[in-house]
Amino acid sequence: MKLSLCVVAFSFAFVAGTYGPALEGHNALHADVLAPDPTTQNTSTADGARMVDASWIRDAVTKHERIQLRHVVIRGRLELQDLTIEDQFDLGDCVIKDYADFSHTTFKRDAFFSDATFLGGLSFQDAVFEHKATFQRTRFVGDPIIFEEAHFLDLFSAAEAQFGSKGGGTAIFTHARFDGTADFSMSIFNGGVHFIRTQFSSQGHFPGVRFLGNADFGRAHFFDWTTFGAGESPNFNSTFSGKAIFIEAQFDSITWFNGVDFKDDAEFLGARFGNEAYFLGVTFGGVASFDRAQILGSALFSPQEGALTSNFAKPAHFQRAARFPGARLSSEVRFVGVGFDGKADFSGAHFEGDVHFEDSVFHGPVSFRSTAFSAVYFSRTAREQPPQFAKDVDLIGCTYDRIQVDWQSFLRYPNGQSRVEPFDHQPYIYLAEVLRRAGSEKDADAVYEERLRVQSTKLSGWRKFKDNVYWLFANYGIDLWHESVAALLVLLLGALIFSRPAAVLSGEDSKTEVKISWRNAFFLAVHQFLPLSLPVKPEWSPSRRVLLKWRQYPLLTAATYANFLQIIGWIIIPLTVAALSGVLRRAAQ
Repeated sequence: MKLSLCVVAFSFAFVAGTYGPALEGHNALHADVLAPDPTTQNTSTADGARMVDASWIRDAVTKHERIQLRHVVIRGRLELQDLTIEDQFDLGDCVIKDYADFSHTTFKRDAFFSDATFLGGLSFQDAVFEHKATFQRTRFVGDPIIFEEAHFLDLFSAAEAQFGSKGGGTAIFTHARFDGTADFSMSIFNGGVHFIRTQFSSQGHFPGVRFLGNADFGRAHFFDWTTFGAGESPNFNSTFSGKAIFIEAQFDSITWFNGVDFKDDAEFLGARFGNEAYFLGVTFGGVASFDRAQILGSALFSPQEGALTSNFAKPAHFQRAARFPGARLSSEVRFVGVGFDGKADFSGAHFEGDVHFEDSVFHGPVSFRSTAFSAVYFSRTAREQPPQFAKDVDLIGCTYDRIQVDWQSFLRYPNGQSRVEPFDHQPYIYLAEVLRRAGSEKDADAVYEERLRVQSTKLSGWRKFKDNVYWLFANYGIDLWHESVAALLVLLLGALIFSRPAAVLSGEDSKTEVKISWRNAFFLAVHQFLPLSLPVKPEWSPSRRVLLKWRQYPLLTAATYANFLQIIGWIIIPLTVAALSGVLRRAAQ
């Protein structure tokens, strides 16, 4: 392409004496660059571009001249370290072939490097930019790319810049300070990038950035709004192809990760969000780690209720493990419709606001061990719909003040097998108590019965026998039906036995065998059944006449069944009293 060579003005006096004796003794290349003629030539290749020697630029800077070069190739090592550049510095659309060293240099006016290409690496280590620093569409091809401890007091713009070649090249912004807006919109980091302990005092813009290597923002501090994804169009949402490291990063204001694509692990361990954090439409392709993270504002992994939805404002998707152990979230958290394909670990997390898991699906195992909720809302799964949880759920130590849940889908698999692993009484007892406080007596009793049912499957021997007896005669104390039915059956059987001929004795000496009516036989069975002595005793007593035998062996006498009735009465009556007191207590609550 044809490009014009801009004028480089060393000084007003020198320009006034152009082509005169003032040029004598200078390199001919200097005069060629300074010539005011509108020289044009093909600069599509480095060989066709106007060449400038790097030492000449240093000479001009030391003389406090304004540097304004466009469409030129700078050859030689550019040594501008430890200098103070008083005037505007412009190398726009230039090609710097060799290493450029600006370390410890102070730029007093605007620094313009847009469309420039650095082929041999560069260093702005500990450089200070007191005015705007513009690197729009700049290509940083060679290694190293160092902005370590650089200080930008005004706007920094590297929109559409390319850092590193396709083969790599790590950009270093460690300990850098951005007092003004830092704009990296649509830029590409072909290698890794380090923003370790970097400070962003104003807004940080990273929409549409492509991080092709690892991006390390460990302990970076974002004081103002920060945007990694606008969520409006895929072109404005960042992509992290390598690891995204935000370990102990601090976000003081609203942060947007909407639509961001994390293809590898996303590490937010110990990160702190001082305001709302948006993760709408985010794809976590690797392990997403929010261990010990703090989010003081709303944590939105799905749109808020009533918000307008679009293709880019949709729930997040965790394709591998989602980790929130020890996280503390102080406001509303929304996981509505979020997909958890791998293990979801919320162990030890504290949720101080409402947490919404409606319509979310957990394809892997889930851990809520020692998780503390204020209010948590799960799906009320209809019977014809697939369950919200597909694998085991660890609920040991999990607490909540309010809960919305389909307890059957929550606690058991469709085949009836328990989903709560490892088994512990606490999850069932706690859920039953919360449901009872909320007035869901029927569900609370069902959860209580479910606990005992699951417990029974883990018993053996004598303990399992006692458990079965407890269920048979008392239904685990849930209601009075089992006790009532058992008592009625043994009493009716007693009436049948005592009404047989010669089954009872009558008279003062109780030696006369008689046959009594069904009504009297039933009253006699009741007297024998009660575990206490009534003031008025019946006039009959069970006889020892054998009523049923097998071959020569006696199997049943009325007296034997009377003893059995008394033993059963001692079991059923206390169980009935205990169950009745529980029913009355729950009714009072």
